[in-house]
Amino acid sequence: MRKNIIYLHPHFTLPWWAGNFALQTAKYLSTDSDLNIYIISGLQKEELIKDYRKDNLKFIEVKMPPTSSFVFWILYPIWLFKVLKKISELYKSLEWEFILFPQVFPANWWGFIYKVFHKNTKLVFMCHEPSAFIHNEKWIESISSKWKKLIAHFTNPILKKIDIYLTRKSDIILVNSNFTKKKALEIYGRADWVVYPWFDSSLFHINKNLKKEKYIWVLSRLTKFKNVGFVIDLFAEIAKEFPDYTLNIWWEWEEKEILINRVKDLWLESKIIFLNVSDEELPSFYQKAKIVIFASENEPFWIVPVEAMACWTYVVWHNSWWLKETIPNEFRYENKEEALDILKKIIRSENDLNFWVVDKFEWKNCISDLKKYF
Repeated sequence: MRKNIIYLHPHFTLPWWAGNFALQTAKYLSTDSDLNIYIISGLQKEELIKDYRKDNLKFIEVKMPPTSSFVFWILYPIWLFKVLKKISELYKSLEWEFILFPQVFPANWWGFIYKVFHKNTKLVFMCHEPSAFIHNEKWIESISSKWKKLIAHFTNPILKKIDIYLTRKSDIILVNSNFTKKKALEIYGRADWVVYPWFDSSLFHINKNLKKEKYIWVLSRLTKFKNVGFVIDLFAEIAKEFPDYTLNIWWEWEEKEILINRVKDLWLESKIIFLNVSDEELPSFYQKAKIVIFASENEPFWIVPVEAMACWTYVVWHNSWWLKETIPNEFRYENKEEALDILKKIIRSENDLNFWVVDKFEWKNCISDLKKYF
């Protein structure tokens, strides 16, 4: 049966995980001639979306400020009305079955509110995590602006109630891991099926022409929640015993200047390097790294460790619950001492990681599951 799938996403301004998931799944779904894909969002940077446009994959931009701005939230009803109007116009113009596919907050609310007033509209919610700035205290504490943080705390009780009420309007709630499923069940009382995200095996794979180099890699938004400062402190200890190693850090955000100053305080400017890496360069950075490390705790599923392991690169991560679905036990740590011990063992090893099965995270499985639930 032919269907129209309507993605709802906040914006496409940075190559973040949730946005990339939306773009890639839309691209693969659009290879099915029985599916028409529409993506409605706020700001759409042409350089991020230009390669995805097709006859049956169309982008609809709704002009609005960034969701991180105060203006967006003060005038939220205006942007909501504009999005709902676009959905209604699309619904009236299409003949095939119409399915809303909202992604992360606040775009999921757009779909839920439309569903409240159009009860017969089918809605499949892709829950990457229960809305972080509503249900995750650590995310709220990571907000750098004091007055924004104060507002987040003040409005939190009512936002929780609204989010739970609206989310339960979904016909189907998909989650991206068993960890997220557990969280969604605790908060919403529902989580219908797990759809593991993908990795692109044509990009992320072992390249025997590239030798492993002596660097540890962090790729992460530089926020307090990501605990990159902890990794810098770890590396300060590693550098004493392994002076030929470097720590490469990729990405931006509000903690970057703080982290740069910490590196200066440790006199490690020549050993800890902040990088800008293009999409084209990304696979080779995985392939050449000895170790990829992250220190965030209890974070929802992220594809980075799977991509790294597909490149036969070791992954060291905090022993948070969801990582038990991906990372071998011997590479998860609880404290600084355990992390140092694991890092030193890997550095001394002459072998690459080559035994972890990542097949269940292939694209074909993710797309097959999405089609089934649509």
